[in-house]
Amino acid sequence: MPFAQTPWGRLLALLVVAGLLAALVGVISPVVRAAAAPGDQATRTCMSNIKALATAVNMYAQDNGQRFPLAKSWTGVLARRYIKRMDALKCPKAPGISCGYAYNANLNGQRLMSVPKPKDTVLLFESDKGWNASGESSLLTPKPRHNGGQVVAFADGHAEWKSVADCKKLKFKAR
Repeated sequence: MPFAQTPWGRLLALLVVAGLLAALVGVISPVVRAAAAPGDQATRTCMSNIKALATAVNMYAQDNGQRFPLAKSWTGVLARRYIKRMDALKCPKAPGISCGYAYNANLNGQRLMSVPKPKDTVLLFESDKGWNASGESSLLTPKPRHNGGQVVAFADGHAEWKSVADCKKLKFKAR
């Protein structure tokens, strides 16, 4: 009798199939979880917008001596040359505001390499202050726009949704 037809052979085949299914679930579940979070279409659009703005800031820096834009004119500078879709400046949950994001004023004209932890340092964040808004956490929207949280971009160019509690821990100081 072939091994595959014995009780031990069937048990081994069953264990192999169970192992493959477990590996497949382990690979797929983080992808599904990431696609589902943080929620609605407006949040995903806002995340896409702020990521596009972070990319525009980094393109600006590449063209300007590895320096971040000046805080007083960041929106206009990016809009003139680096932003293709002006609606990227607007959060879908705040369509009446000329620019739904603010710039971390601590990065004002600084060199990219002078930021010790770019993955932890805020670059852009949601704000109700409009065009060329720049500052720190005091400019965060008083009422979170997206499922109890805010969308934030960091100096390394990545963007994340942050809960209200996490927003209180954000790092704005560049040094």
